[in-house]
Amino acid sequence: MSNSFTDNRHPSPETRLLLTMIKTNLSDEDVDQCWALVGTPEFDWGRFVDLAARHRVMPLLGRHVARYGFQRRRGDLEWPYPWLFVAAYHTNRDRNLALLDEWARLIRILNDSGLRYAIRKGPVLADRLHRDPGVRQMEDLDVLIHRSDVKLLREAFTAAGYVQGKASEDLQSIEPFARTTQAYWNIHLNNQLPYVKLGHRLHVPKFDIDVCLDIFQPNSGVSVPVSELLDRARPFLIGGEPAWKLGDADEFIDLCSHLHKEATSVFYIERGCDLELSKFLEVALASKLLDLPTQEEIIQRAKESGAEGIVYYSLHFASQLFPYHIPERMLDGLRPANLSYLDEYGQADGAPKSWHLPFPDRLFLTERAAEAGKSTIPST
Repeated sequence: MSNSFTDNRHPSPETRLLLTMIKTNLSDEDVDQCWALVGTPEFDWGRFVDLAARHRVMPLLGRHVARYGFQRRRGDLEWPYPWLFVAAYHTNRDRNLALLDEWARLIRILNDSGLRYAIRKGPVLADRLHRDPGVRQMEDLDVLIHRSDVKLLREAFTAAGYVQGKASEDLQSIEPFARTTQAYWNIHLNNQLPYVKLGHRLHVPKFDIDVCLDIFQPNSGVSVPVSELLDRARPFLIGGEPAWKLGDADEFIDLCSHLHKEATSVFYIERGCDLELSKFLEVALASKLLDLPTQEEIIQRAKESGAEGIVYYSLHFASQLFPYHIPERMLDGLRPANLSYLDEYGQADGAPKSWHLPFPDRLFLTERAAEAGKSTIPST
């Protein structure tokens, strides 16, 4: 089935191939369409690889290359360097399995400490949405706790060999953050500065833990008591170890909040990780799993907390990429009267602006960071 976003707004064969392939499974029609695009005379393989890496979907494409026979020629057509894509999948799988082993050890320590927590994103989404440890690129373990438990968590992570700081450029030591950076994060952001432990492995040079005290940013005007989120937490497994994750409705709102935060913050725009197809894909995949009662629960909770605009932002743009995944009931139930905010960014940096280019154009524009300017959030 054709996608108007793909066909009309982005006619380049590289973007069309990328959007055709970022699915859990490909149909025979999808495979035929991929080969047709590969055969386009002006196809730029360098740009395609760059886009796949920027949007963090190389491992997914690698699985498809191996699974759907793109390693073999089709007539006069050839997929160059298929090993590059397949290697990305296998390397990511090995890395993720190493992360899961380490995270299982951390979960045991957290459980023994008696601390109340919920694991966000990473291993939860990899298990629920992808069902394959090689597809999702995971970076850190995200842990939600109550602010009153920060000291207890620090003691638990210190016992596990973690230090609050950043890895040195040569990845041989951990350096403390500047005092001004520590003060800024404590006052203005909902995250603690990361905890790090060196991995001393080629594919895992370091392990990172991101500690979160709220699923919304302080200046968003939205907040849900963490105690309520933890009360609704549900059990699941990480590397065979029993752990806690957010309830389904809270988890979906958190996923949308995370996408909105990174898509609209100059801090992430400056780093080129604001608009990533992988994030929109996960909102779409998570939407497909929602039954009607959970959809209604999301709508109700989003409205009660004032987060309907944040959730709608993620659903709106995900529906442009994956129109058959996003429930109309949720779009209709959360749509604000004024949609001008959909093109705004920079609120987290204290300098709100609006994009001059529409979403389809800026999604693949690598120069958008130049328009956004510099972030005021310190990171050193």
